Amino acid sequence: MEVCFLPCLNNRATEASAAVFHVIVTLPPNGSFSSYCLRLSVAGLLVMWGCRNWRRWRKFSRLVRPDWCSLARTTMTCWKPTAFCAGTLYWQKWEIISCLSVRFSEEATDSLATSLPSVPNLQQVEEARDTEMTDLNALTEEFTRRMGESERKLQAVLKEKETLKHQLQMAEGELAKRSSDTSLQALLEEKDEQIAGLMEEGEKLSKQQLQNSNIIKKLRTKEKENEGVIASQKKKLEQQTEELEQLKKVLDVKEDMEKNQADAIKQLNAAVQMLEKEKAKMKIDVDSADEKIRGLQATLDNSYKEIAELHKSNAAQDSRAQQAALSAEMQVREELKMAMEQEGQRYRQEREALITQIEDLRLSMARMEKDHNRREEILKQEISDLQMVCA
Repeated sequence: MEVCFLPCLNNRATEASAAVFHVIVTLPPNGSFSSYCLRLSVAGLLVMWGCRNWRRWRKFSRLVRPDWCSLARTTMTCWKPTAFCAGTLYWQKWEIISCLSVRFSEEATDSLATSLPSVPNLQQVEEARDTEMTDLNALTEEFTRRMGESERKLQAVLKEKETLKHQLQMAEGELAKRSSDTSLQALLEEKDEQIAGLMEEGEKLSKQQLQNSNIIKKLRTKEKENEGVIASQKKKLEQQTEELEQLKKVLDVKEDMEKNQADAIKQLNAAVQMLEKEKAKMKIDVDSADEKIRGLQATLDNSYKEIAELHKSNAAQDSRAQQAALSAEMQVREELKMAMEQEGQRYRQEREALITQIEDLRLSMARMEKDHNRREEILKQEISDLQMVCA
């Protein structure tokens, strides 16, 4: 009966365990299937002991699988139930490893499925990673506990191995004497069938382990892709943060400009109010000047009347006195006319200057108001763009 089994090991993190595994498995058989199973059990425990760290175990589990790649031939000459139980301990350990691998694959798939839609949110990604690390630590602790149990079982198996070795030697001696026994031949055929069933089961486990390894490779690829996406999202977030800071600075500068413009508008309003007050005061002065002009006009009219009366009363006076009166009258008229013209011209000039200043202030206020509205629209547009970018 041929038994072909050797896990393929090529991970640097497990070179020592791999070397021990290779030495134990490839030792020349002593003619007993039970002793060979014991060697396989010891090798499996050594390999698992070398992979207690989770990260190394994750890499190791992708590479270590029960491939039927190395040939070790042995002749089935004796079989005992106790030896068969010791051999099946190896398959129990591989079932534990397969369950842990499947569980890790399912948890990794679920964590990736839940973390992929929320990549832009870095806080949720970190929380998911923390949760995944907690689960992995729990799995590591469970695996360490099971390793301790396996070590204790290994000690018991080693003790049983010595007993079985002694029994095997005795059984070989008896078997040499009873080689012609037909019942033993039937038993050997039955055990051959059981071994064939075990080999078939081992092939199934090997295929399942290969599928698990492929799933883990895909998950690692997805993890690398996710890391790349997260890095790009972080870079984009940093760029958006820098743009936001620049926009905040621009917004602060524009707010300062708006405050300065508001202060300037207040000053212009105060100046306009002062000019309005001065205009009202000058209007009062003009009204008083008009009153004075009217008073002078009345005085002039009275003077005309008096002159007319003087003309009537002094009609007999000589022409010199008449000329003097006329010249005095003309002089008074000219003085009054000049005073009225000067006062009217001064009033018109002051009024035109005030009107010009008021118009200039109004134009300046209109320009500043338009500029303020335009900048306000620009700021609103930039704020809305910034909100859209941040959203």
